[in-house]
Amino acid sequence: MRPPCKSRRPPLPQAGNNALLYIVMHSLYSILGVSEQATEQQIKAAFRKLCMQYHPDKTGGNKALEEKFRQVLAAYEVLGNPDRKRSYDQRLAWQRTSPTASTAGHTQQRTYYQPPPQQGGRSYSFQVNIQVTGRLPKKAMWVTAAVLLAFFTLLYFFGPKPKPYFPEEVPETQVELPPIASGLFPQVADPNPMLVIPGQGEQRLKDFLAGGDTTHTFLHMDNDEVPELVAGSYLFAEKAGRYHLVFHYDGAMYVQHNRLYLYFNDLVGTYRSCYGCSVKNLPNDEPIAEIRLIYDGGRVIFPGPDKYRSIAILENLRYLFDRGVPPPDASGQDDGTRKELLRHFIAFHFNQRNGRLTRDLFEKLYDANDKDTVWADLAGMIDLLQKRITSAAAPAQ
Repeated sequence: MRPPCKSRRPPLPQAGNNALLYIVMHSLYSILGVSEQATEQQIKAAFRKLCMQYHPDKTGGNKALEEKFRQVLAAYEVLGNPDRKRSYDQRLAWQRTSPTASTAGHTQQRTYYQPPPQQGGRSYSFQVNIQVTGRLPKKAMWVTAAVLLAFFTLLYFFGPKPKPYFPEEVPETQVELPPIASGLFPQVADPNPMLVIPGQGEQRLKDFLAGGDTTHTFLHMDNDEVPELVAGSYLFAEKAGRYHLVFHYDGAMYVQHNRLYLYFNDLVGTYRSCYGCSVKNLPNDEPIAEIRLIYDGGRVIFPGPDKYRSIAILENLRYLFDRGVPPPDASGQDDGTRKELLRHFIAFHFNQRNGRLTRDLFEKLYDANDKDTVWADLAGMIDLLQKRITSAAAPAQ
């Protein structure tokens, strides 16, 4: 993971390289489209709206919109957390604040200070404090200015000369600039490492990416110093100088920190409706209809059930059933309600990982005439996704 920042500036949020580069150049508030005085409810509402707009299940694989989705997630991860938002606001204030002289009434305290030489020689320091109350007469101002001018003139010609910062000129090619936000963009010894994929042998990263539009990024997903590699829907971990395949998902996958988000719109995207058909104004618009995994100790596993996520899914299901499941038209299509129901039942199943509980919930809530047909389709999708995930984990090395 990224080591703690030793600077006094609050740390920046973590995310993919492209999303972080965008965030470094833009305000998190501008990413969510809210003002810096926005309330918590306004920030959450803007986040929900943008998530629904740029969610991978709604954009049909558009890379630019997927990148926008990552930026929105990274921005809300900071602004949606009161402590992180406070630190970020302090950082913004620190960047915008410049030292200015302050005055109180008609009294000012002005200090003139000549710094001592930086290296060697005798050290001299001079400090002149002038207490000004009200307005000085013109004559006194001229006398003071003349004294100060004479003082600094003598100091310039006869005072000790500090040595230059660089004793001798250094060519530009030899000046090594410190890395910018190196904790956010991990440094790797070999940007084109050797990949080990079971059944395919070894090949360089450049050759693996050739001929496709797959993007890749190095990021820290655990507590060691060597970053992991994410190339499209492939996850690699370093071992003995090579990157071995840990996990591969046959579908859309997004990685953030040590969490993997799997999407299955290729299965439900056109189920009994058009691809773009969806139900609006769900109680919970956050991207909850997804499968979540975690990377732990070189392997990908299911996390424990998330109680709050289950509650959010059930609230959406209750809204959909209260709204009513419309009868299909002559071609068997509807307005996207059945598709949303299947998406949420799948998310609920993989959050709880309890097939009996999923079946009981479906039996209790779904009462349309095509109940048996929809359950058969849902059970088939769950079984297919389970096989995808279990077969995606590479064998132990």
